[in-house]
Amino acid sequence: MSTALIPSHADIALAQRSIQGYVSGDFSRSQIVTAISPLLTIINQWSTQIPQLLHESNAPESVNLIFSIRKDLFAAPNYMKCILNIPVSELPTPFQEFQAFILSLIKAQKNDRNEPEARPVCIQKDCPSSSKAYSLHIYRSNAVLVS
Repeated sequence: MSTALIPSHADIALAQRSIQGYVSGDFSRSQIVTAISPLLTIINQWSTQIPQLLHESNAPESVNLIFSIRKDLFAAPNYMKCILNIPVSELPTPFQEFQAFILSLIKAQKNDRNEPEARPVCIQKDCPSSSKAYSLHIYRSNAVLVS
C-alpha cells in the first residue's frame, strides 16, 4: 500500500519553479536566500519520507525533481557549493537541511539497490612456457589469477 507524499509532487515542482525564478531574477543574494529558505523548508518535508519517496509509483520523477532542485542551488561538479557563493555553513538552516536530505537520499538509493550476485567470468589460457593452465576470475572490479 503506497502512501502519498506530503507535500505533493505538484507542490514541490511549484517550489522549484519559484526557486528558479528567484535565482534567475534580478535579486540580491540576501533577498534570494530569504525567499528560498521557506521553499526549502517545504521541500525538506520529504526528507522524513525517503522510503515512500523511493517506492512510490512516481519515484523516478520525484527523485529527479529533488536532484534538479539541487542543481538549481548548488554548483557542479559535486553540488556542495552554493551558486550564490555563500558557504553553506553561513546559509540559513533550510539550506543545510536540504544538503543533509540529498546525502540521505543518495545513501538510501545505494542501500535500496540489490547488489548483483558476484558471478565469476573465467578465461582459461594455456601457459606457453609450461603445461600449467591458468584461470582468470573476475569479480566486479577485482581480478584474481588462479593457477
